[in-house]
Amino acid sequence: MGTNQQKILEVKDLTVEFRTDQGKLTAVNRVSFSLGKQEVLGLVGESACGKSMTALSILRLLPPGGRITGGEVCLENVNLLKLSREKMRRKRGKTIAMIFQDPNTTLNPVRTIGAQFVETMKTHLSISMEKARDRSVDMLSAMGLASARGIMRKYPFQLSGGMRQRVMIAMALALEPQILIADEPTTALDVTVQAQILSEMRRLKKDFGTGILLISHNMGVIAQLSDRVAVMYAGSIVEYGSAEDVFYRPAHPYTRALLNSIPDLSLQGQALCSIKGQPPALHKMPEGCSFYPRCSRAGEPCKSVYPLWTDINEGHSAACFFPLEQKSCCESHGEGVLT
Repeated sequence: MGTNQQKILEVKDLTVEFRTDQGKLTAVNRVSFSLGKQEVLGLVGESACGKSMTALSILRLLPPGGRITGGEVCLENVNLLKLSREKMRRKRGKTIAMIFQDPNTTLNPVRTIGAQFVETMKTHLSISMEKARDRSVDMLSAMGLASARGIMRKYPFQLSGGMRQRVMIAMALALEPQILIADEPTTALDVTVQAQILSEMRRLKKDFGTGILLISHNMGVIAQLSDRVAVMYAGSIVEYGSAEDVFYRPAHPYTRALLNSIPDLSLQGQALCSIKGQPPALHKMPEGCSFYPRCSRAGEPCKSVYPLWTDINEGHSAACFFPLEQKSCCESHGEGVLT
């Protein structure tokens, strides 16, 4: 699964496990994808499906108890999983930057924004203190933060949640990385600021050839920015293709169900479509297809055999025995996403 563009990142059969009181959890199960220069890959799925854990694995920043048990993460043909801690630390920030989902756990609460921003700049760039400060102020202003110089003197707890998130995004974009991993970058931000951030990400992609892995629950954001989309369920990718194919011609029943669940104001008075049941517990995964207990199209092989990938058309595939071809009754819920 990949792209015809020049690949800068290839993830191959990445597997992440956790040891818990309930037993072994496979949080990321043989995940594979590639990211090209100037490409945005959207990663979507329900909460706790493994999206953020995939991102943390790429950066080797797994929480305690987690370990990568298989696969490769190749950046320009160098396997990041084989690098020493010091070499990997140097890759983070300058080569691969990440916008984390929760700024409260990322920013140091006892250091000013300016001190953290300038330290980040000087760690990775050979610039003077004065230039680092000027660059920091410019980036904060670009994120729509008024009185950027005043914010440099503040501590994280003195800022609102949305302001902290914009600070974190500014720090990630300031180094103009080759790869940007954005984990829910527009959460808790109003639509005006969302537009500014998406515009800045487009600029980074266009001007510097940055490849972006965009993780979001917001299907509209994914549709606006993504070239390709990977749909994740219970630790595995179940559909992969161009944004147009995934949003307008979804093949996996789970992808179709996600799109059908989007509320549509034009259907007032009609019942909302929903996905029945709950995602499986990761320590009690079904023997066959992980979506089998919730799928209305499931047949006999789904219960006992994990489905192989089925090619729908060029560059579009789904892990399903019975991929969808016709529109569903609730298809209109997904219409108009690509605007």
